[in-house]
Parts: sequence; structure tokens; C-alpha cells
Amino acid sequence: MPSLTEKDLIDNREAAAGKATDNFQDLKATVATSPTVHHYPSDLHVEREQGATYPHSVIFYINARSNSRVGQAAIAENANNAQFAQAQNRLTAEYTGQNRMKSEQYAEIAASVGAITAGVAGGAALKKLFNGDLKSAIGSFIEKGAIGTAAAGVIASVADSSTQVRLLSAIELVTQTPPIAAYGASYDQEDVGAVGIFGQEGGFMEALTSPGASAEYLARGAISAAAQLPAAAGVNINVGAAIEATSKKVANPYREQLFKNMEFRKHSFSYQFAPKNKAELESVMEIIQLFKYHMHPEKTADRLFLIYPSEFQIEYRYNGTDFVGPPDGGQFTQTSRNTWLSKIGSCVLENMRVTYGNQDFVTIKGTYGAPAFINMELTFAETELLTNDRIGQNFRDSF
Repeated sequence: MPSLTEKDLIDNREAAAGKATDNFQDLKATVATSPTVHHYPSDLHVEREQGATYPHSVIFYINARSNSRVGQAAIAENANNAQFAQAQNRLTAEYTGQNRMKSEQYAEIAASVGAITAGVAGGAALKKLFNGDLKSAIGSFIEKGAIGTAAAGVIASVADSSTQVRLLSAIELVTQTPPIAAYGASYDQEDVGAVGIFGQEGGFMEALTSPGASAEYLARGAISAAAQLPAAAGVNINVGAAIEATSKKVANPYREQLFKNMEFRKHSFSYQFAPKNKAELESVMEIIQLFKYHMHPEKTADRLFLIYPSEFQIEYRYNGTDFVGPPDGGQFTQTSRNTWLSKIGSCVLENMRVTYGNQDFVTIKGTYGAPAFINMELTFAETELLTNDRIGQNFRDSF
């Protein structure tokens, strides 16, 4: 297998990441971040007095399902962990405000099944009662009502209402591409026809006082309708088109844009990893593994159902350059959300593509085949439709 020389590898890494080391070895970087956060590059938070080397990053928090293996393990292992409790409080605050159906509504929906079925049963019974069939009406009401109540009871008894668990294993990556916030609204174009004249100021009265115009409008409609008769008999004639061509006038369609819905926002990220030491290589592989694992569903113990995959909370971060403390032992101030960029709602990972290599597949000497470059593309979709109350009026706290 062809392989680059060590110098070529270092030069290429310099061009790709700008932070190549002299030797590919296990170099430990001192970082000011939680050990539970997998980050790239390894010196993303290296303490330097002159300021942060990488001021911009994106952090991906992972929200696992409470009925999944990893969710249950996190709850059991962190029962007395203050950091875990803080993460759950933050997740609860985010989750509560989301414009979406929530797992906690499962029992509520199940209870509604009985009420809806009872209503349908009542309607069917009334219809039979009006037809004079009293006995059948009573039987129908009892039968369908019992079925609905039983169904609601069964659903409620087996309900597996799952919540979300904010894991401490987050992922933080340096920002390599410009952040994009895209919004899409769905509209249908519809012709409302002559009724649209009511929306014009003075339009209706003008139509009534213009008998010539209104008479022509009605006559055209009548002629066009009558012209369909010979067409149905196989005669090729289009009176309406002929009138339009000669008068050089067309009926105002009064076309309107009818709002339908907002689109789910999507967010794409592209990364090129060029690990400069063994620790960074393993960190990159762990990051890829985390995305892969939490993108996929989990089978239930009975293998009859699939538990939804985890969700991600994505946040653009700004790594402060204020250095506090003595030069030999100080720290950067804590990183925080970049309030100049739009917030991102809870997301699911829709697509993930990992390419091992660039134009060529090149491995690192002495690693038994570790790729020198890894490219990763991610596409996330938000799980809620945004409304202007979620957008808010403060740009520093807006989606």
C-alpha cells in the first residue's frame, strides 16, 4: 500500500488542520474541559496566554432515551452526580418549551382513545335509534363503548412512556465551515376567482355599478361552459380561448398565497480530521462511533419494537480569550454559547457519511492501517416546527 513519507504527512496535516506535530506519538495536551467531552482537535482548549487557538466550536449534546440501555445506565451510574443533575435540569428547561408531542403525553393520548370511541359509538347508536331499532342501538352503544374502554385500558397498561436523558458524553468540534441558519415556509398558490373582488377596497360596489363589465364576465363564463358541450361530442372548438384572444383580456384569477406550514430546519456539518498524534486519532474514532451509535435505533428485549434513536442538542460556542490567574497555572474563562448565532433546536441525525481518505487512501505508518485523513458529513433535522413565539424578539436568544 502506498504511503506518504513522514515529512509529506506532516506537511499535509499542516495544510489540512494547521496543527501537525513533529512526530506521530501519544502527546498529551493539557485541556481545560470536562473529560467526558470528546473534542477535536486535541488542543481545542489548550491554555495559552496569548488567547484561544480555536475561538469557535460546535458542541453536540446527546439526549438518549430513558428506556434505552445507555439511558438506563446513565441514570443508574449518576444517581448522586451533581454534574449529571445539572445536565438534566438544563435538558428539562429546553424540552419543556419545544413545540412538539412529548412522550409524557402517551397516557393522555391513550385515555382519549376511549372517549373518541365512546363518541363514535354514541353516534352510531343514535342513528339506529332514529331508525326505530332500539334494541340494536343499545347493543351497538354497549359493544363499541366496551371495546373503546378496553382498548384504552390495554394501551395505558402497556404504555412505555420514555423521557430523555442528557448524557455527559458530549462531542465538541472546532468550527470548520461557516454556520448557516435556513428557514423555509410552505405556501400553496390558489386561484380564488371572482370572490377575490370582495377583498378589494370598493371592488364589490364598483362591480355592481359597472353592468357592462359584470355582464361580460358572466357571459364569458356561460359561453365557456356551453362550449364544453361540442368538445364532449368530439368537435374541436374552444370559444373561451377565441374570445380571450380577440379581446386581449383574461379573467382576473385573484391568485393568493395560502400558508400551509413551516418546514423542519436542517443543519449540515462537514469535518476533515487529520489526527496529529495517537490520542487525537483515538478521540476522532470515538467521536465517529458516538455519532454512529446514537443515530441508530435499539431493539427492545422482546425484539418486537425499535426504540427511537437519541437526539442531539447542538450549540455554537465561543471560547473566551480572557486568561485568568498566573501565567504558569491560569485558565481560560469558561466557554459559552455564541449569542451572535441562532440557536438550534433538538435534532435527529438524518444522514452521516464517513470517507476514509481524500483523493487517495493513505494510512499512517506504524498504526497498522489508521487513515491519515477522515472526512465526516452530518445532516441534522430539527424535531419541532418553529413559530414566532419560539423565535422571540431578542436576537441573542433566538432560534
